[in-house]
Amino acid sequence: MAHRDKTRKTIQKKERVNILKRDKYICGYCGKKKKHSSLAIDHIIPVGYGGYHGMENWVSACRCCN
Repeated sequence: MAHRDKTRKTIQKKERVNILKRDKYICGYCGKKKKHSSLAIDHIIPVGYGGYHGMENWVSACRCCN
């Protein structure tokens, strides 16, 4: 298995756009489609709880759900 980085870093703009496109601009928690400006990127499993900093651990989340 590949080494997964567990340190928290800034999500680059290109990665952010790719996550929003992958999730089709839909909040991963409430399921509502939102404008890209009202969506944030959230770690599914927080880095502090053993999650890692990578695309497979990120989800689009609207401001009220995040």
